[in-house]
Amino acid sequence: MQKKSVYSIVLSDRVVEQVDALAYENGMSRSAMINHILAEQLSLTTPEQQMRSILSAAEELLRSGGTLQLLPTLADGMLAVKAPVRFKYNPSVRYAVELRTTAQGISGELRAAARTQSESLTEALDRFFLLFSREAGLDAGQTHTENGRFTFRFLLPTTDTQAAAQQIAGLIQIIQRAMKCFFDAYPDQSECIRAVRSSLGHSKL
Repeated sequence: MQKKSVYSIVLSDRVVEQVDALAYENGMSRSAMINHILAEQLSLTTPEQQMRSILSAAEELLRSGGTLQLLPTLADGMLAVKAPVRFKYNPSVRYAVELRTTAQGISGELRAAARTQSESLTEALDRFFLLFSREAGLDAGQTHTENGRFTFRFLLPTTDTQAAAQQIAGLIQIIQRAMKCFFDAYPDQSECIRAVRSSLGHSKL
């Protein structure tokens, strides 16, 4: 990961005004915008550019994912999709992935949840996410499930954009495939377990 340091530079007020305007348009901070402009002039790739490239490539992979529908996002470094759930009232689950830069590389957080006031759906989602986490062998420190909401934290490779994009897209597709199998078998608990195990096969997260 590229190291960042604090530097003191002198800029004209007019330049700063234009930088701030560009930063606002692109949802970036002033420092991030200046870093982006300088990196572009020097033909360098910033972590922020790499994250955008990864998410753009992941979107392309998910665009052909059948039932997955891409959603607009308000923040840079984010991706969001939704998919239907086979449950009464035809609800949908929204998946959001946010990337951040850390000392170890680019880290990611995936959040999955359904906008619902149905206690039965919330309970079913909790059962699914806990079952999925267990059957997929996810570390308890990387996941959190509560009130029908699931969070999974992971670390991405930073040198291969396509590999990182495939990891993100694959993660969402694996969860969605397992969720479909779970709700096809719901509420039969033993059948739900068998369905999720079968859907995972040899998949690795």
